[in-house]
Amino acid sequence: MKSKIIAAVLTLVVLCLTTDVWFFHKAEVTFFTTAPQGAKITLSYRKKPDSKLLILKQKVSKGGSVSFNLKGRTVSWFKIDFPENAVVQKTVFRGWAKKKLTLSDNEYAGKKLCGRISVIWFKFLIISVLAFWTAISSIGVFQNRNVPKEPEKLPKMMNLEFLRIVFTVIVVWHHFVDNFKIWNVGWLGVEFFFILSGFLLVLTFKPEKDFIGFIKNKWIRFTPLTVFGGMMFLVFEQQIDVPRLFVTLFFYARTGLAGDGYNPPAWYISALMIVSGFYFYMMKNMKKETVNLLIAVFVFFGSVYAVRFGDKTIGIINGFFMRGVACVGLGYFLAEIYKLLKEKSVVHQRTYNFVELGIFVFAVLNIVVKPWYAGRVVTCIAFAGVILMFALRKGAVSQFFEKPVFAKMAKYCLAVYLTHFAVCSHVLVRLLAKHGDWILSHSAVSIACVLLSVVVLGVFAHHVIEKPASKALKEWLG
Repeated sequence: MKSKIIAAVLTLVVLCLTTDVWFFHKAEVTFFTTAPQGAKITLSYRKKPDSKLLILKQKVSKGGSVSFNLKGRTVSWFKIDFPENAVVQKTVFRGWAKKKLTLSDNEYAGKKLCGRISVIWFKFLIISVLAFWTAISSIGVFQNRNVPKEPEKLPKMMNLEFLRIVFTVIVVWHHFVDNFKIWNVGWLGVEFFFILSGFLLVLTFKPEKDFIGFIKNKWIRFTPLTVFGGMMFLVFEQQIDVPRLFVTLFFYARTGLAGDGYNPPAWYISALMIVSGFYFYMMKNMKKETVNLLIAVFVFFGSVYAVRFGDKTIGIINGFFMRGVACVGLGYFLAEIYKLLKEKSVVHQRTYNFVELGIFVFAVLNIVVKPWYAGRVVTCIAFAGVILMFALRKGAVSQFFEKPVFAKMAKYCLAVYLTHFAVCSHVLVRLLAKHGDWILSHSAVSIACVLLSVVVLGVFAHHVIEKPASKALKEWLG
């Protein structure tokens, strides 16, 4: 109970600090004029006598009326500019009460007008839930800090976790560096994760696993961060769309059935869950030869569609979804190749080292340096090559990155990916609108600050949101 009271107090503090987001004053002034329909009207007004001049423009509607929404607790003065020969017949101000105003030469300078209070309830609710959820989870983490923890289980291929870190940064980079006029095709980094997921799906596949259990584990793994990131994104939206909430919660964004949910990067999770679930079901219930043939067909047609039409939706076929179909399938065959090569010895070690380094460098620079870019197909082949060579661990580069530190760092990648978009889109856009000249003139510092902020947010979300919520969901769902 004590922790809940503390969390409630902290929630109130957060609500007080974010009043500009969910609470404001507004008013409406309507002019009934003789101006023709479609004529452009300009309204200039001040909230206080010494405040800056604000200007709004609006077109006259049918019947000669034109309305302006004014923000602020008060309005001390306003003036309206009309086309020639038009006159104001009546002026109505709606704040706390409806008032008829008298203008002098299309100008009002009478008693101070007061706007009414307005609350955006869905933003109030979202901020309250986010603040309370974060506070109660943070308190729980703090209280359990001295509880003995189970030894952390590290993945068998720790160098693949290093690659996960690299390509997570590249995808995050893509979502904001366009503002700095820096070329990149970092969105192709998602293909790397599709291929890696298909590769690991095969290596971790166990026939005794239950299909429903497979999907349930995926849903538990992805839901807390997807919902958290979506709620952060929704705070900046002007209205709430219920269908988009269902898209976010049940992971069918960009599948051809729906567009984006309230966490745009989570389209990757939607495609991954559906495609990997389908491939898992095939692997569990069909003969190996049949699975190989079907997945080969899916890879071919998925790749053709992605190359020809990109992310376009044609009928029920969606480009985002087809990228998952093709690349997860490519990872499936990559795992089969790995099984054949893992026991083979390297004859020319120096040549192998050189090739391994070359593929790794090309796979990274190909999507961040324009002269290196060689197209979608070559990029995916490069991703497959670097995954295979790192998994084999026969070269100097892959062996160098086979360290526990990278596996420990990579556990934050999912949290960074699913929570970064609100920072890289909404927050950065608003900062650019207010301080654009400084941000662009100090681009190196600004980029470093954005990357640092999304990493800090991801680390926080992993410990405070992902781990407690995933544990609670596992206990709830059994």
